[in-house]
Amino acid sequence: MKKEIKLGMFIVLILAISGYFIMKTESLLEVFSKGKRYPIYARFSSTAGMFPTAAVRLAGIEIGKVQNIRLEGRHALVKLLIDKQYTLTDDARALVSTIGIVGEKYVEIVYKEEFRKENPQVIPANGEILTMQPFDLNEVKVKIDMLYAKLYSITDSLDRIVSHPDTFQ
Repeated sequence: MKKEIKLGMFIVLILAISGYFIMKTESLLEVFSKGKRYPIYARFSSTAGMFPTAAVRLAGIEIGKVQNIRLEGRHALVKLLIDKQYTLTDDARALVSTIGIVGEKYVEIVYKEEFRKENPQVIPANGEILTMQPFDLNEVKVKIDMLYAKLYSITDSLDRIVSHPDTFQ
């Protein structure tokens, strides 16, 4: 082979390897958006199923990304990178939400009337946003299972009372 072909193949290989590592470590959007986002933190009791690089959404619009998730005490501390064009105020709340029933997890920022303040303050860079507990389907399942066990116990007791020979004499 000629030297030019070998050199060209080598350069293509190096570019492919570099591209792979850039894509593996962070998305291209992250590479080109350095300095265009500011960090804020959120503490959740559970972030099960959520990964770094998950979306941060406000009113369904992506306004940032989750940079990392780490355990701090008994809570998950999530570092959110918010696009600088958006400002969040201290009457906002964050919650872990899911697209669809079993879709991907993301952080949803919500403003509710019950949290409204007279003069809300902007959450500064490296500040912390308050969180809400999301609707948990597993808790509902546990409560239904407990209800089933109690109903089973009641019907079993009623059956024993009704089937006892001295009941209707």
